[in-house]
Parts: sequence; structure tokens; C-alpha cells
Amino acid sequence: MLGGDYCEVGTDEIRANPWNPNMMKEKEFDRLVREISESGMIAPIQIVPMTDETGSYYRIIGGDCSAMKRFQLLFL
Repeated sequence: MLGGDYCEVGTDEIRANPWNPNMMKEKEFDRLVREISESGMIAPIQIVPMTDETGSYYRIIGGDCSAMKRFQLLFL
């Protein structure tokens, strides 16, 4: 999936990046959630395949905050 390929993966296959340098303050995060819920968002996130002792998954490497907002909206 290098070079800009697109694919669909289930939300249960995606994990947040534990060393995400772009952490948002709660107020900014809430504003982003509100904007996404009002206007929607079609920007893709960037993921890489990973494997650990629990199995295979995808780690977010770009768009982490936006992805977490979308997941939050899905499961409210």
C-alpha cells in the first residue's frame, strides 16, 4: 500500500499512535468533533500495517486526532 494507495479497513483494525506528537487540548478536540459532526470529513488518514503479540493491525501515522474524533462520533 505504498505510493498513495487507498483501502478500507475496519475501525476495529486501527489503533492510535502511542507516540503521537500532535496532541490536542480538550477544548480544541471538542471543537474538531463539533465541526466534523456538522460538516463531515472525507480526508483520509494514513496508516501502516503492524504486527505484535496480539496479531496484525494498522497504526495511524497521519490524521490521528481527526481519526479519534470520527471514532468518537461513531460510538456516541
